[in-house]
Amino acid sequence: MFAYHNRYRYIVFASFFMLVGCQRNNNAHQHTPIHHTSTNKGTPTQPLSPSKHVMIVFVHGTVFPLPTRSSVSDFFTHLFNHKKNPFEAYVDRARIGLIYQYQPIGDYGLASITPKTDAVVGARWAAQATMAAFGCLDEYVDASLSLYTFGWNGQLTQATRLKRGEQLYEELSREIASVLAQKNIPRRDLEVIVFAHSHGGNVALNMATGANANCNPLVDRLILLGTPVQKETEALVESPLFKEVLNVYSKGDSIQTLDFISTKGSSRRKFKHATTNKLTQINVTIGQTLPSHVELYFFNGYKNILEFMHNKK
Repeated sequence: MFAYHNRYRYIVFASFFMLVGCQRNNNAHQHTPIHHTSTNKGTPTQPLSPSKHVMIVFVHGTVFPLPTRSSVSDFFTHLFNHKKNPFEAYVDRARIGLIYQYQPIGDYGLASITPKTDAVVGARWAAQATMAAFGCLDEYVDASLSLYTFGWNGQLTQATRLKRGEQLYEELSREIASVLAQKNIPRRDLEVIVFAHSHGGNVALNMATGANANCNPLVDRLILLGTPVQKETEALVESPLFKEVLNVYSKGDSIQTLDFISTKGSSRRKFKHATTNKLTQINVTIGQTLPSHVELYFFNGYKNILEFMHNKK
């Protein structure tokens, strides 16, 4: 945990991030199509056969614990009853409040989500919206689908993202083994897709640190949305743990490149030193709009990619 004097700086720094908006042309129509330019070193993944099962995992990014009524209440409750660290209780509530509830987010660790998920405040609505957006997967006739969130405390440190990446690797490995056993299918009939937003992408990349250097692929497709590309994790994109990696970025995302606190270098939009042929880098626009950091992932008033997928049905 941060020292208390650093926590206040952490919250103030967050306030600046949350004020950064989307760079848009006001004449752009809301339902204009999504366009992208890509640098593809690999080959397209073939559509799944009807017998496939699909696992999709959503990993959220950094959480700036801005105060809410419930988070402040939890802080003072635990300050006096000593059942839990009051700041941890505050973060536990703040991470699912305000803007954060409008993304696929759940409890800590790997957790299954359904349209009726209500174990965590805010997660129910996000789960419903997420499943609606991914209704486009019905083109895979007879394919079964399971959705998950991976929750973490969202601290802006390399150490935290490393630790949670190793946790994600362990929990996802166990869940894959469980799904294969329950459905009695071979590994080739299971597609594992990870969507990771912002520093959630670096959490996902850090899964490779918990794997053997000669491991078999665990994730068939890793999709990074507005992930700050940093020297500490850039090389991990080469890991055999990932069969295919899509790096989705927007030139309207002014937050992606701002993090100079948790890295020894700078943060970039693109991988510049990767030599792998499995990496595709996509610069996305929506009509004349350049999506902001939030719009790459969040629902409810933000014209983002997931909502466009739903509206196009």
